[in-house]
Amino acid sequence: MSGNSQQSNKDRSSNFCKEESNKLVLLMKDSHVINNKKTDHASNTQKEAAWRLLPDKFNSDATRYRSTKQLQQKYNNMKKNCKKGTCLEKAAEKYGRRLTGGGPAPPQPSETTDWLNSIMGESISGLQAVYDSDALECTAVDVVPDTVDTTAKVNLDLSNNTFDEECK
Repeated sequence: MSGNSQQSNKDRSSNFCKEESNKLVLLMKDSHVINNKKTDHASNTQKEAAWRLLPDKFNSDATRYRSTKQLQQKYNNMKKNCKKGTCLEKAAEKYGRRLTGGGPAPPQPSETTDWLNSIMGESISGLQAVYDSDALECTAVDVVPDTVDTTAKVNLDLSNNTFDEECK
């Protein structure tokens, strides 16, 4: 039997439309419990309770029913795509700085991407290196050029392919 003829155990639902994604983002903005970085027992219990309540709020006026698992997966995918997109935007910006000429400006990140960047914080941008040489402040150093002896004379004798140098 080929893999195409067998049915999958997973039921595929329809994709999230833009309105559903925006609604999920709005609900997540209000849910400080789910966005909490703590992972102790009390926080995890509160997060589980918040995730159980989220589908009720989401499905109150939705056209398609979404389960807790679907909403969690969508939210995690949005965060993953935001992180990946941020890395790609930085690479495109770095590449664009080396180009010459005009062309369109790089696209600005969406409001959702900005919000996800703000709650994910250091997991996207990384920590600042305190002891790295790039982190040290550069101080201006006065450079005094070496004195050059401008009194030296060079006598070129092209017939012998030699030259004599006279210094005063």
